[in-house]
Amino acid sequence: MTPFQRFKKEYFGKHVLIMGLGLQGRGVQDAEVFASIGAKVTVTDLKNENQLASSLEKLRSYNIRYVLGKHEEEDFRRHDLVLRNADVPIEMTRPFTDTLLCWINSSARRREQ
Repeated sequence: MTPFQRFKKEYFGKHVLIMGLGLQGRGVQDAEVFASIGAKVTVTDLKNENQLASSLEKLRSYNIRYVLGKHEEEDFRRHDLVLRNADVPIEMTRPFTDTLLCWINSSARRREQ
């Protein structure tokens, strides 16, 4: 099995959150790859639909959920993988990653009981 076949098998059907679609192409490429292998992709970006029009156009043939103009805390809890675009400042992820870590820790404690 090739590395790409293993990657495809690992992420097929998984929920993938891409934080920061952006305009430079990296977020678009990430979304294309995951959507093309059958992952359930959500893209979240603080920019709105008009600001991201060129990137959204490139992804219109894929079944992708978009949360634009905001980030929703729940998205960070219900996805198997969260990708932070390099242009998203790490400080912007702090409220969401703190929430995610608290949720993971409480889930682990419940399983131990």
